[in-house]
Amino acid sequence: MPRPEDRFIPESGRRRRRARPGPLWRFFRFLLLLLALAAIGYALLPLALPKALRYGLERFTGQPVAVDEVALDPVSGTFTVSGLRVGPASAPLLQLATGSLQLDWDRLLAGEPALSRLALGTGQVRLERRDGEWLVGGEPLSRWRALPWPVLTNLTATAIDIHLPGAGSGQVLHLENGYLEHLDPAAFALPRYSLNLRLGEGRLQSEGRADPLNRRPGLKGGIRVVGLPLAAVPGLEAAGAGGSPPRGALALDGSLEARFDRNAGEWELSLDGALDLDGAEAETAAWSAAGGGRWEGTLRLRLDGEGAWWALARGQVRLAPLRLRDAGTGVGLEAGSLAWEGELDAVSAEADWSVRGDGRLEHPVLSWDGGRVEAAALGFWGLSGTAGAGLRIGRMRLPEAIATEPGQATPARLGNVELEGLFLPSGAAPALARVRLADADLTLGTGAGGWRLQGLGAALPPPVRVEVVEVGDGSRLRLAVGGLETGLTDLGLLLTGLDPAAGTARLELRGRVDDAGMLYLGGTLAPFAEPGEWALTLRLDSVGAAHLDPLLVPDLGYGGGGGRLGGAFSLAPAEGGVAIRGEAWLEGPGPERASAGAAPFTEAAGRDLPAVLDLVRNRGGRAALPLDLVLGPGAAGLAEGVTGGLRAALEAAFGPLQPADGPPLARLRLAPLAFEAEAETPADEGFLRLAELAGRLGEHPRAGLLLCGEARVPAPPTAVPPAGGDGVPPAADAADPAAALPAAPDPAALAARRAALVRDALVARGLDAGRIALCGETGGHPGTADRVELELR
Repeated sequence: MPRPEDRFIPESGRRRRRARPGPLWRFFRFLLLLLALAAIGYALLPLALPKALRYGLERFTGQPVAVDEVALDPVSGTFTVSGLRVGPASAPLLQLATGSLQLDWDRLLAGEPALSRLALGTGQVRLERRDGEWLVGGEPLSRWRALPWPVLTNLTATAIDIHLPGAGSGQVLHLENGYLEHLDPAAFALPRYSLNLRLGEGRLQSEGRADPLNRRPGLKGGIRVVGLPLAAVPGLEAAGAGGSPPRGALALDGSLEARFDRNAGEWELSLDGALDLDGAEAETAAWSAAGGGRWEGTLRLRLDGEGAWWALARGQVRLAPLRLRDAGTGVGLEAGSLAWEGELDAVSAEADWSVRGDGRLEHPVLSWDGGRVEAAALGFWGLSGTAGAGLRIGRMRLPEAIATEPGQATPARLGNVELEGLFLPSGAAPALARVRLADADLTLGTGAGGWRLQGLGAALPPPVRVEVVEVGDGSRLRLAVGGLETGLTDLGLLLTGLDPAAGTARLELRGRVDDAGMLYLGGTLAPFAEPGEWALTLRLDSVGAAHLDPLLVPDLGYGGGGGRLGGAFSLAPAEGGVAIRGEAWLEGPGPERASAGAAPFTEAAGRDLPAVLDLVRNRGGRAALPLDLVLGPGAAGLAEGVTGGLRAALEAAFGPLQPADGPPLARLRLAPLAFEAEAETPADEGFLRLAELAGRLGEHPRAGLLLCGEARVPAPPTAVPPAGGDGVPPAADAADPAAALPAAPDPAALAARRAALVRDALVARGLDAGRIALCGETGGHPGTADRVELELR
C-alpha cells in the first residue's frame, strides 16, 4: 500500500514527502496551551477567589462570611478585598470595606510566608472577653497567635472602628489612621509605629520606636490624650453602680513604654507624664466625689492574661477644688485645693492597696450630721496605710481651726491644732497618740464615753497647750500653760487612766466663786470600769493664794495602795505676767501602807510620773516640786525660765546648770566643759567632772546627753611690713611673710574632735554610747568660745 507522502501530485507531475514537526514547534504549541489555560483561569478567578476566601474563613471562625469582591494583580502580587464581613449582618464580628495585601514572590517560591504589605481600609472589629479569654472577631486570641504569621514589612489601617467590651451602646474606639513597620508576631519586633485614635470626644495619639537593646519584646514612644470623657473609659462605667455615671474628661501627655514577657504572659506598661482631670464627678450608693486637677509622675502597670493587674503610681497630685462624702456615715470633706506627693500601690486580684506620702489641704471643711470643723489649712506628714489595716498619719496640723457641734450656737475656736500618731483602722474606732491645742476656746465631745473640755482659752492665760499622750492602754492627759517648749513638757497637771477611744473614763472641769470671793476650780475623773470618783479642788482666795486640796487616788496600780496630790502656792502679778511661788507635792502609799509584795511608790514613780518629777523626788515616798515660775503674757511663756527650787533640785541631780543670768531654760543645759585655746583635752579638772557626770547619769537611765563642741575662730594674722621700710622694695631673696606664719587649725574640725573625745571618755566610764548624741553631722562648729555644751535629754 502506498504511503501518504508518496502520493502523486498531478500539478507537478511528481511525488513530494511532508516534513515531521520539530521540537521547537512542539514547545510553541505547549506555550499556547498554557496561555489559553491562564486566560481561562484569570477569567474565572474573580468568581473563584471570593468563594475560596469565604470557605476558608467559615472553616476557621465558624461564623457566616460574606465577600463582595476579591481581585488579584499577578504582576505585583496584590490581593484586593472589598465588602468582607464575618458574623451576622446585625452584629458583625469583623467587617472590612476595603483591604489589600501584597505577596513577596521571592519568599513564596522559597517556601516561606510571603506576606509583605497589608492595608486595611474602612471597617470594624469587635473585641470580647469570655471565660477569662480575649476574643478577636469571635475567635480566641490564642488561635490567632497560633497561625503561621509572616514578618510584615508594613501594616497600615484607616477608619477602623473597634468595639470594646463593656463599652456603652454605640461607644467604639475609632482608629483614624495608623501604621506599623516590620511587625514580627513571633518576637513582637516593632521598630516604628504611629496611632491616631478617637474614643467619644477624646483623642489618643502615640508614636515611637521599640527598644532594640531590650531582649523582651515591646515598644516605647509618646502618648497624648485630649478631652476623653470619663464615662467612655473602659472599666470606669462600673463606678456609677448604684449612682450616676462619672462625668468629666481627662487629658494625658507623656511617654509610654510597653514590654511583653513571653514566659509569664504579662504586659508591663510604664507611663511618665501628666494626667489632667476637668470637672470630674462620680457617685455611687456608698460615696460621692468631685474635683479636678493634675497628676504628674510615673505609673507602672502590669497586666496578665487573666485580667488581673498591679499598679504603682508615684508623683504629685494637685486637685482644686475637692469634695468627698461618705453616704453611710454622712461625713463629708470639702477643700479649696489638695497638694499631695507620695506613692500608691494597688493590686486588683487581692483588692489590696497601700499609700504613702505628705500633703496639704487649703481651706478644708469637715462636716457631719449637724457639726463641722473648718480651718485655714490642713497639713499632714507621714501618711501611710494598707487595705484591711487602715490609715496612719504621723503628724497633722490645722491652723486657725473652728468647730461647731450639733446644738451649739457659738462656734468653738480651736486655735492651732496639732495631731500626732493618728490611726484610722478599718472597722474600728480611731486612735490618737497626741493632740496639741494652742490658743483654744473650745468644747469637744466624742459622744457617750468621750471627753470634753470647756472654756479652755478663757479660763487660763494664753498660750495654752493640751496634750493627750498614748491614748489607749496607759493613756494620759497633760495640760501645760505658758509656752514651755522644752524637754520638761511634762510639767503641769497630770491625770492618768484617761482612754477616750475606749470610753473608760470621763473628765469634767468646773469652777465657781463663793460669797467670800473664793474661786473654786474643780473637777472629777470618773472611771467607768470601777465604782467611785476621783475629786480635785483648787481654791484661790482673795489675796491670790492658791491651795490644792489633797486628792486621793485609789488603786494607783501598786498593790492596791492609794496616793495623794496637794500643794500650796501664791499667784501675783510680775513683769507683765503672773508669778507662781510655792510647792506642789505627790505622796505615795509608802511601804508600810502597800500590800504584801507590792513595790514602794518611790520605786515605781519613775515609770509613771514625768521625767521632772522623777528627778526632783526624794527617797521617802514623797515627790515635791518647788514652784518659782513667771508666766508671761506672750508666746514666750516662761519669761525668766525656771528658778528657785526646781533649779536647785536639778543641780543636785546633775551638777551645775547654765548661769542664772543666762538664756531661759529652753533646754536642760548643764554648765559647759571648758577647753584651752586650740587644745583637744579639757582644761583643769575636766576629766574628773566627766567621771562624776557619768555616775549621775547612771542613776537616771531615762536621761540622755547631747554634746555640741565649739572652737573659737582665730583672728586673722597681722601683716608684717616688708624689709626696707616704707617705700623701699624688699630684697629679692626675702621670705614671704605669710609663709612664715603658722597655719591656723580648722575650728569646725577641732570642735568635732573635742565632742568626740568627751563622748569616748563617758563611754569609757561605763555610760551607754546609745544615750549620747552629737549635734549636727560632725558634732561641732566654730564659735566664740572653746568649750563643749552638755544638754540633757
